[in-house]
Amino acid sequence: MFGVPTFGAPFGRCSPPALWRLSRRKMLAGLAGGVLAAPLRGLPARAQAAAGAEESPAQAPSQSGATQPSPATAPTAGRRVALVVGNSSYRFVSPLPNPQNDAKLMAGTLGELGFELVNGGPVLNVDKAGFDAAVHAFGQQIVGAEIAAFYYAGHGIQVQDKNWLVPVSANPTRAEDLPFEMVDAGVVVGQMEGAGTRLNLVMLDACRNNPFAGTGIRAVGSGLAQMMAPDGTIIAYATQPGAVAADGAGTDSPYTLALSQTIRKPGLDVLRMFNQVALDVKRQTKGAQVPWLSASPIDGDYALAGPAAGTGAGAPPATHQAASAPAPAHFVDPTARFRR
Repeated sequence: MFGVPTFGAPFGRCSPPALWRLSRRKMLAGLAGGVLAAPLRGLPARAQAAAGAEESPAQAPSQSGATQPSPATAPTAGRRVALVVGNSSYRFVSPLPNPQNDAKLMAGTLGELGFELVNGGPVLNVDKAGFDAAVHAFGQQIVGAEIAAFYYAGHGIQVQDKNWLVPVSANPTRAEDLPFEMVDAGVVVGQMEGAGTRLNLVMLDACRNNPFAGTGIRAVGSGLAQMMAPDGTIIAYATQPGAVAADGAGTDSPYTLALSQTIRKPGLDVLRMFNQVALDVKRQTKGAQVPWLSASPIDGDYALAGPAAGTGAGAPPATHQAASAPAPAHFVDPTARFRR
């Protein structure tokens, strides 16, 4: 039994015995009119649940016997949003033939996998102002999405352990110019971190030779520096931190070509997918280029191309299964070798 709450003015003159002689129907009628709404919050949880059960009709069970969620709580299909950038036509440093081709390939691939593309397609040969605007639009569009993806191909450098993505207009003469001439890769990751997405993918095919080696910029490292991945984020590099990736002898880089082919495979979880990409690139380049990952724990399994054949015919590309149990003690992470 639960104690009698102290009610407001409409019932202040009723003694407890008189109050409890009111029928449950009258009490519920008062609740529906809002009179008892505030006092009822003082009742124990079991009493509130009993009153709510009598006030609302029971939800109809589904054919499987499970109770259907109300429209307010029913899950919605997860949105996917991607920003794809490819810079080839540099104005002040050596141009790169393949990044714009790589960006077109990845934009087409992600579009086929159900991603909404910022600007409706790949952002090609963009200057600093255009790059900033694209990243800003990306940060706005991914709010409320389930998966966010950022892909960049072009020049990239690290200065004092910070990675900079190079617009085609970049022409710095000292390190202090970098925030005004280039795009901090950490800003892109920050946009994704604050959007509430479940899974964030950052793919950087930007570990080429430093194009500003002859300038006065000091502390320029080789390749890109490894970045910390926030919760739910995978940062994929075309090669190891501090190493240089090949632009490729064909129309696309070895990394982007392998990524585009592997990401389309049904039933392949993203972590296994990136691991397979790394193995393919390593074999193709005879060990000269080994892609790398920086990842935080991912809540669930994400097969971007949908379930494997025979396991979910007719299912949409968006496939997410929450992890049902922790990994066994002897589990070995297949991507561990690609982390530092």
